[in-house]
Amino acid sequence: MAQTPQTDYDAQQLEQLRCTAEGILQPLLPVFRGGLGSPPAVTKAPGDFATAVDLQLERTLSEELLAHTGIACAGEEFGAVRDYAAAATTPGPQWVIDPIDGTSNYSAGNPQCAILVSLIVGGQAVVGLTALPATGELLSATTHSGVYLNGVVAPQPAEHVRSITQFGFGSIVSPRDSRFPTTLRHALLGELITRFPRLRISGSVGVDLAYTALGRFGGAVSFSPHPWDNAAGYVLNTAAGNVVTDLGGTPWRPGGIGMVAATPEIHEVVMDVIRQAG
Repeated sequence: MAQTPQTDYDAQQLEQLRCTAEGILQPLLPVFRGGLGSPPAVTKAPGDFATAVDLQLERTLSEELLAHTGIACAGEEFGAVRDYAAAATTPGPQWVIDPIDGTSNYSAGNPQCAILVSLIVGGQAVVGLTALPATGELLSATTHSGVYLNGVVAPQPAEHVRSITQFGFGSIVSPRDSRFPTTLRHALLGELITRFPRLRISGSVGVDLAYTALGRFGGAVSFSPHPWDNAAGYVLNTAAGNVVTDLGGTPWRPGGIGMVAATPEIHEVVMDVIRQAG
């Protein structure tokens, strides 16, 4: 029987919700891997589409999360919160789902893609999960925990990994209605490359933010305004001790535009570059 949703959760309750969501996600990883390379099934906007696996995963996640937690779901494909600010003002708890982050990668057979699930309560992301099915990795955290990798506390990155300082950069081509047009993104890219020569463009915000939380990247920039793209990464990176803000430098909340997640030192450098670019 579904539980009655609450409006506030303590650390133990959030941990239980994290574990429940992990248990629901785990058996879906083979489904994700089995569909890698699936063709587009639904056209959402020019250049934007979903595969049949997107739809299948979101339906299953929504049904299972509701059944096991009593908390309603909003996903990118069905019933999503299109008013981004609404995610910050919805009074009750809500699971937010991106069934495949990096759909064009997924459809092309590129394994750089992820499943993103987060819980937003009172305008704050409090539980976050990112599955990287191609590598068999499932990250999770709450606002009261550290980062878990496949059910155990994630190890610290090796010292040589920290010294390499790879950096994740979001999409370099903007939608027409973006507050960060292509020309500005290219200007930022040019400046950031001079500071981080090992900059990477994966094509998946979820992958970039997961790698940052694990210490594989020193930081990442997302230009997305969508809570389903950023919320899971916010929880993972705050749990990892990274600084997480929107692109204006304000602490990130659902409805915030874009995200910068990085170690404190790298975050300061990135924000300085953004300020100089206007």
